[in-house]
Amino acid sequence: MQLSGGAIRHLSRESVRVRALQLARDNVARFLQAREPAAVYAAVRRRWTQDPLTVVRITAVAADAAADPGAPVRPPRDLVSTVLAGHVLGDIPDACVVREQVDGAPDISRPRTAVRDAADKAALAADLVFHTKTMRDLADCTDQPTTLSQQLAAHVLSSSCPNSDGGLLQCVPYDGSHIKDVKFQCILKLRFGVPHLLPPDQWRCNCSAQNGPSDDNFLATRCCAANLPDATPAASIASEPLHALMCRRRWYNIVWRHNRIRNLLHTRLRAFSRVTGTHLEPPVRGNKRGDVRVVFSTGAQWILDVGACCPSSDARVRGARATHKVPGLSAETYCKDKLAAYTAAGVANSVPFIIETGGRMADKTRSFIDDVLCDPDEPNDAKLAHQLYRIICRALLEQNAYCMHQLAQQLPQPDLAAVAPEDAA
Repeated sequence: MQLSGGAIRHLSRESVRVRALQLARDNVARFLQAREPAAVYAAVRRRWTQDPLTVVRITAVAADAAADPGAPVRPPRDLVSTVLAGHVLGDIPDACVVREQVDGAPDISRPRTAVRDAADKAALAADLVFHTKTMRDLADCTDQPTTLSQQLAAHVLSSSCPNSDGGLLQCVPYDGSHIKDVKFQCILKLRFGVPHLLPPDQWRCNCSAQNGPSDDNFLATRCCAANLPDATPAASIASEPLHALMCRRRWYNIVWRHNRIRNLLHTRLRAFSRVTGTHLEPPVRGNKRGDVRVVFSTGAQWILDVGACCPSSDARVRGARATHKVPGLSAETYCKDKLAAYTAAGVANSVPFIIETGGRMADKTRSFIDDVLCDPDEPNDAKLAHQLYRIICRALLEQNAYCMHQLAQQLPQPDLAAVAPEDAA
């Protein structure tokens, strides 16, 4: 299998084996044609032709299909969007999944890069179909309450993006056969869709006596605005499994998460070739302040307003929002609210820098990084943008783990007699 040209992971998946066979056969065929007699090459090709390979292809959305009015419009800017063929990540209809057999003998008349690209697209299509099945199984899990499953599925879907820092999850701090870092355990539970306090219906938050930051704490009120209407006071982990990421009593954790992202932007954006300076908390109009002012070499100035929202609440998975079905919908909704507020205040060149707690960013946030910050004539800018995505999302994961760990440390032990009837049902 090493003839495929690289290491092979997830060998149990058929799509991975098929991709490796396609690349390996292509390598062998090119070698045989160049080094061996024609009879040998023809005999091997005949053997391969008798062994066709099965690949997965995703067909495009029908032209007359009604589009979801709540779904954000995303142009195919990357390979995943191209292979999805207009479908929503995590919700590919079974009728649009085609399994077809292709000739087992490679077409060496095509360039090697074209063969690799075709094999990569087929393998990615199979992975996306498998991802859809996983999301459906998670949202429809019958072993736990429906709302709990859907909220966990919403966060897993939010984490299904290139910048969710999967590299961090590959550096598991083992101590023998156990994961020794408690906060890292929280990160893994977030990714796997597991409540961080078990059993979830026996844990209830103690935030009912303090519903949130006071009105005179402007920064805390603004940082908590994304999920303030959704966070239920005194929620149980069964009714709001990610309550720690938006708890009103522990608003200072949300402020620290916001400030860490803001400070990273303040220091990291200066490295881009188009940027000449950044300033923290610039006044924009009256008593309103932004988070970061970015000054460009052309003299243009942009105001960034940082916001982190959690897509996993009961209000957000119900009804038309359905954040467990539409990736990025929570970030897009919060971005629209921010833009409306800045438009009403008459603030020009404002960019809501919105990121979901799973790592998925709003489209306007990504467009600002990719199109405004990056200079296409400066190759180093693309590298800086990639680093910015990873650094921000790693910091977000670490702060989320801290929030969940703090809640577990500060809550008393579960009291079976204190479980509310609606949670026990």
